[in-house]
Amino acid sequence: MAPPLSKSPFLVDGAYMVKSVKDRYGIELNGVMFKGIVDCIADVLEVPPGVKFYDGKPQYSRRAELQEDVRLQGGKVKLFGYKLSGQEEGTACDIAMKLQKIAMKAQTGQRKNTIIVLFAGDKDFHEGVHKCSKQGLRVVVVGFSHNIADEYRTRWRVETIELDRPQYCQKWLKNFGRVLPTDTTPVLRALGLRSLFENEITTRSLYRSDEHGTSFDNMVEHVGDQEKLLVVIYKDSYVFGAYIEGGLQLPQEDLTKSHEYETFVRLFSLNGHFMKPKPIRCRKGVRVGGADEKLGVGESLWLATDGTDIRRCHQYTPKRYVPKECMGKIDEDGDAILGGELDFMADRVEVLCLV
Repeated sequence: MAPPLSKSPFLVDGAYMVKSVKDRYGIELNGVMFKGIVDCIADVLEVPPGVKFYDGKPQYSRRAELQEDVRLQGGKVKLFGYKLSGQEEGTACDIAMKLQKIAMKAQTGQRKNTIIVLFAGDKDFHEGVHKCSKQGLRVVVVGFSHNIADEYRTRWRVETIELDRPQYCQKWLKNFGRVLPTDTTPVLRALGLRSLFENEITTRSLYRSDEHGTSFDNMVEHVGDQEKLLVVIYKDSYVFGAYIEGGLQLPQEDLTKSHEYETFVRLFSLNGHFMKPKPIRCRKGVRVGGADEKLGVGESLWLATDGTDIRRCHQYTPKRYVPKECMGKIDEDGDAILGGELDFMADRVEVLCLV
């Protein structure tokens, strides 16, 4: 019987991870999400993780809960005090020293595992990373595309994993896609919609496919004649949709015949395509009803493409409308495919109205 694999050190800069998730997705890193990240990296690298979580002494309850969750998951947590600036004192130094110790053990033949995983983007750790690499250890720096120091990739040729890239975030972020908060003002401002309204805005959920049924008729029944609609589509880690100012205007007599009308519309991405919520231009107009797809927005997004199930979608954004910083899927023609595939089955669809 083969001996069990020794655990690979997963050295985590807690403050870096919390801030990165907040900056990138606008949500708080919690224990379940952190476990998803660790499991994702362990699966990709095919190693058992030995987590050591370096963080400041908790100043609020959610940070304390995160640290306790790490302990319950079998990780070790090391806490530090704070400087007057609010930054953790000693965290980076202790991680750097740990890397040096690992390198020294490898030099003397004491270190059995060969993969070191560093959850931090700071270039301050490069000396320890370099020493580990010189001893034949494989060092992987894990972080986010917007704040991993370029020197790791270019100057030091270190292997990096960017957690916000689709092939990774589809694994760890699947159940934590961004949802619209009760106070939607920041999101609407980011989407270029805030200027349309004079007062503070909240949302009210009208329809959820996982709660009210998946047919187009189910959606129509719950949405009714409400206007100022946000249609939100969840597909793996992607969260995107459309704003429809004039609501759903059904054909007067026969739903097998479509009704096309002009109203202000705008596509948007909330997660998986850009660094932050982003508006995406499209043509004006909506089409409701018809024998095939039941809802079309801006000639870029279609729902209920089989004539029945609202989750069956077709989407592409022509190249001329694609913002240049798009990190999601782009096809050979330069068109953005927000659902990851041209035709796809959404995990769920939600419709909200602005109130």
